[in-house]
Amino acid sequence: MNTSKVVDLKMINVGLNQDLKMSYICTMMIETVYGKTWWGRRWLQPLLEWDDKQCLAKGEKYAQNGAVVQLTINEQYVVEATVLDFGKQQYQQQLKLRPLSSKDQEKWLKVLKDKPNWMSALFQQKLQEELAAVDEQMDTNILSYQWADWGMACSCSTKKTPCKHLVAVLLILGQRMDRDPLCLFQLRGLNLLQRIENKPQKESVEGQNIHTLASFGVEHSSAKPYDMKRAAGLDFSNFENQLKRHFQLLPHQTLFYEGNLKRVLAQKTKKAYRFYQKQNYDKDQFRALHQQLKQTKDLALIIDANNQVINLFALDEDKHIPLFASDRVLSNCVILFETIEAGDLPQYSDAFIALYTVYRFCIKLLQTQNFLPRLVATASAYLIQWIPAAAINPLIKKQVEELSLLCPSDLLLLESPVLKRLEPQEQIFNLCHLWLSYFIQAATELSPEFATLDKNVEYCFLSGKPTDLSNGIAKQIQSWLQPFYLGQKQYAPILKIKEVEEEEKRGFFITIQVEDKRSQNATIIDLNTFLKNNTYQAHHYTVLQELNHLVDYYPDLEAIWKGQKDTTQQYSPVEFERIFFEILPILRMLNISIVLPKSLQQLTRPRLGVSIGKKKDQSAKGKSFMNIKSLLTVKWKVVVGDEMMEAMEFLKLLKGKEGLIKHKERYIHLDKADLDKILAQLETPPIATVNQIIQAVLSTSFDGYKVAVDQEIQALFKALRGSPIIAPPQTLKATLRPYQQVGYSWMYKNAQLNLGSLIADDMGLGKTLQVISLLLKFKEEGYFDQQQALVIVPTSLLTNWMNEIKKFAPLLTAMTYHGANRKLSTRANVIITTYGIARIDLNLLNQLDWYCTVIDEAQHIKNANTAQTDAVKSIQATINIAMSGTPVENRLKEYWSIMDYVNSNYLGSMLEFTTKYSDPIEKDYNQERLEAFRKATAPFILRRLKSDRSIIQDLPDKIEQNYEANLQPIQTEIYQKIVHDTLRDLSQFKDDKKKRQGLILKLMGGLKQVCNHPYQYLNTGGQGPEQSGKGQRLMDLLARIQVHQEKTLIFTQYRKMGNLMLRWIKERFGFEPMYLHGGCSRTQRDAMVDAFQNDRQQRIFILSLKAAGTGLNLTAANHVIHYDLWWNPAVEAQATDRAYRIGQKKNVQVYRFITKGTLEEKIDAMIQSKKALANMTVALGEQWLGDLPDEALEALLVIS
Repeated sequence: MNTSKVVDLKMINVGLNQDLKMSYICTMMIETVYGKTWWGRRWLQPLLEWDDKQCLAKGEKYAQNGAVVQLTINEQYVVEATVLDFGKQQYQQQLKLRPLSSKDQEKWLKVLKDKPNWMSALFQQKLQEELAAVDEQMDTNILSYQWADWGMACSCSTKKTPCKHLVAVLLILGQRMDRDPLCLFQLRGLNLLQRIENKPQKESVEGQNIHTLASFGVEHSSAKPYDMKRAAGLDFSNFENQLKRHFQLLPHQTLFYEGNLKRVLAQKTKKAYRFYQKQNYDKDQFRALHQQLKQTKDLALIIDANNQVINLFALDEDKHIPLFASDRVLSNCVILFETIEAGDLPQYSDAFIALYTVYRFCIKLLQTQNFLPRLVATASAYLIQWIPAAAINPLIKKQVEELSLLCPSDLLLLESPVLKRLEPQEQIFNLCHLWLSYFIQAATELSPEFATLDKNVEYCFLSGKPTDLSNGIAKQIQSWLQPFYLGQKQYAPILKIKEVEEEEKRGFFITIQVEDKRSQNATIIDLNTFLKNNTYQAHHYTVLQELNHLVDYYPDLEAIWKGQKDTTQQYSPVEFERIFFEILPILRMLNISIVLPKSLQQLTRPRLGVSIGKKKDQSAKGKSFMNIKSLLTVKWKVVVGDEMMEAMEFLKLLKGKEGLIKHKERYIHLDKADLDKILAQLETPPIATVNQIIQAVLSTSFDGYKVAVDQEIQALFKALRGSPIIAPPQTLKATLRPYQQVGYSWMYKNAQLNLGSLIADDMGLGKTLQVISLLLKFKEEGYFDQQQALVIVPTSLLTNWMNEIKKFAPLLTAMTYHGANRKLSTRANVIITTYGIARIDLNLLNQLDWYCTVIDEAQHIKNANTAQTDAVKSIQATINIAMSGTPVENRLKEYWSIMDYVNSNYLGSMLEFTTKYSDPIEKDYNQERLEAFRKATAPFILRRLKSDRSIIQDLPDKIEQNYEANLQPIQTEIYQKIVHDTLRDLSQFKDDKKKRQGLILKLMGGLKQVCNHPYQYLNTGGQGPEQSGKGQRLMDLLARIQVHQEKTLIFTQYRKMGNLMLRWIKERFGFEPMYLHGGCSRTQRDAMVDAFQNDRQQRIFILSLKAAGTGLNLTAANHVIHYDLWWNPAVEAQATDRAYRIGQKKNVQVYRFITKGTLEEKIDAMIQSKKALANMTVALGEQWLGDLPDEALEALLVIS
């Protein structure tokens, strides 16, 4: 409201007559509500000048109160309207303006054809003010009218024309003119859209049409599977925060909303991420569902024709099983995703992993505000979708493309009315909309102002639900959002920048050109040529529409393309600085290509860098690596481009300069704020710990600062990364395979530098042998003359470690420290204990002098805040070695805990590690941080996989090992009773060979059952794995295999034992494995085999030895477990060959479960040592056992 109107309003209150008051008030209301544009005010001028102010006021009241319930312009350009009187009486109106003559229409078409920029502006709901002069010159009254030009009628009884109802219609027409100036021509009988003769021109205008949700559907596309390899291309870490910049692209004025809509949307969307941060999620709420989903092969989100979620469905053949209540789908999905352990992700289906990945992408979009609104038409209304800012951000676009290629094509389905897939990019857009809109809506509903939302606009933008908008408002919203979607047509404007290097004319020239994006070589055309050449006439509107938009952000462009000959703008370096840093970034966001000279392509700002060197008076020889602090010197410098310079050199370079500075064929930019910041940092530089310095050298980065390392330090660290082959101990009773030789040498080299090691080789590659070789080397070199080694293992591995040391390093004295009567000895080279004892006897253990500690199955200290982890880390030793077959790279926080044991505090505190590595890598897929992490930890971790080419050549195709277990107390008691009773009974049948043999075979079968599990023999009592030594070992082994996502066959002779294992596995891992036994039909058997071979979630297969020992092809498995041995090598080999056969692409690991000290161990030793006996078992099975004499039988049966 201008000042004169304020004065006039005050005059009203001091005594103006009633008519004058009404005239002022009515005029102000009309100009405020209905004449918002210059052409709208001009068109309403005759009405404002009408002398019947009372009728005008009444008509305005009708219009203001929404009494005009219908208004259309039909094909004959007649306005048809319906006005609802205050008494609820409906009145019909018809209005028609005198049409332009054919001659005048052609004149206008010629004018607009000659001025395509005017035409393009018209189709963007803008009217160039120059048209007013043309209208007056041609006397066509397009922008105004005489009352005599109208033919109008109303069904009311008032004889005056216009009546109050017609006045209301005229005002609403004026409002429509504001929104769509094409109506000005349409009322005069000229439909410009219909008169565009050229099809491409028409398409360029109609390109602003609103897409329908249904149009994204693809009915007959073939399903595309999940592409796991594409995951390596994901990186969500480099998204800059765009809160203000994105909305900056939108016009300030909106004709469809009262107020500053940009500010409202910026505030609301910002609150969405705050809402996300404040949420706490109950990990137990969906624990059972997580286990279920690990076994669910296919998932799909299904939306309806209004873009509302129907449910998340588990797909089981032809059935769709909903997972949630229909009103809680998205909120429950959020809880589901937020409570998953990152390391467990590979256990889920491809569909779940894809959904989770898109969700993490959305959270990063939410955090950085990298999303945009898009208007779509649904089945019944209009909907604002919030989608990734791919249209204006190349980084976002690349990630959307990667996700489109990565995700299965049936992740999101549209029910419209039949189920349809969406185009790959639209699938990602629509999935992102669901999550983004969920958080925006949730944050909005919590705000106190939600109840006052404007249902027509704010509700549409913030509710995530379809909204009933008029076509006019929908088109206005579409036009308002258009800047987000520029530069996507075949021809698009580009800006070319040329540097002028002559000293007197130094500066930059900007030229507008046009790019043909579909041509093979991206043809570039001068703008004048493009506009004057009839070859491109069909595309003029497209380019000019975009230039019209660009002028709002870069006003200098207008002078170039509005018919002037010179299409170039020149700027001095000072002038260009503002263009380069303020305007060009906006144009890039608008999808406008910028062609820069080479000198500007790598423009950088000076920043701080760190130079790491050696102190002059220190030698690099003979230094312990972790004492390197005394050797290194750290100096902070200034990085300019690729150079690192001293502060004085930097200041000399900048003396008297500011802004864009040319330095060695390239530009750098510096302002006073940058300079002040750099000088302040140089005065009080960041403090780097010795561990941070080591990481900086290894990864060549330090918290984003550039790192330069001098040659002497590089040489020292090269030695750290290298591993010269060390001769194995002379007394080692084994031949190390080449990769084992490397691992042993690597650990030895680290130990010489007082560094710990994490050996994380795949299962079956012989980590224990490599560590035993190292311990034996320590003994040979005298380290155990005064000190000892402590090996901490799970209880189930105590015996195995003792046996392996006796077998491979008999000169290495070792003892176990375990049991009620345990005693420590300083005489043993190696003491083997358990994690539990290490926690209980921590003070006692710390009284001994340890040179080395070793922890096997290091995942036992993965949880940093447990007493067990604290105890292990508290044991003081010179060298710490961790062993783990678990792929720790999938569980970074667990990795931190293990590495903190190996080299204390090397990776900083857990909080520092989470901030620097864990969250960026696991949540943002930060590839740069992942690479820095790998480089920083590479010297201290060695992980080889069986699938590695260099490893697989060293391995046999099949690796067999005896997997020993100890009897549990209850097993020992039952076992001994059976032996005692049977030996007593045998004395009665010395002369009855048949009865004696039968009794012995029954005895053997009973003892085997006891070794399997007491319940199998007793048929009563506890049924858990903890009551059986084999059961415990089985669960531990399966847990390690499951982490690797590898498949396992478990063979047993007993159906009851198979049922027990079925229950254990379901309780421990949350899924029920398949079980093939003699009671299964041929059809069931075939289905199980097919599922195991082809479904990656079917990872464990229990098989009866008789039912599945022959004839099956199960090459998907690379682990074979013989839970109970047949004592017939041929039968055992046949079972193993279900996996180890043609088609097997991996090495097969075979585990033969044997209970130590029992007949299982003794009979197996007999068979393995005597070839004749082995041949006998092939011919006779177990019958030969019945023929053993009493003495041999008793020696075989008694527990040793």
